[in-house]
Amino acid sequence: MFEDFFNHKCDIYHPVKSETNIKYGIKVEPVEMRKDIPDLENVPCHFYINPSLSIKQKEPYATVEGECKLALPYGTDIRENDFVKGYDHMFRAGIPKVVHGNHHIVVTMHSEDGIKGAV
Repeated sequence: MFEDFFNHKCDIYHPVKSETNIKYGIKVEPVEMRKDIPDLENVPCHFYINPSLSIKQKEPYATVEGECKLALPYGTDIRENDFVKGYDHMFRAGIPKVVHGNHHIVVTMHSEDGIKGAV
């Protein structure tokens, strides 16, 4: 059955706008932060394996960058710029697209891990 296709699990975090105080009278727009507790836990999903991850040397350390696709059951509450954690990596969601009417959802995920991802 199609439910067997969702052979992975992920956690979804909806970003929350947070005020940043940098003092000295400098005003900053609110920053989107990830909560400590996910909004949706153990969501059945399928990560498409995509060999587009690459290690890039940046200051002050190397980063792992790339993208992959994620399939989710139809009706999953995922939005653009949500944080998705899977395989101990944090991804940022692109625009969710509904596939074949109301069959399932596909989202392009962007990864940008710091030194932890490069080691």
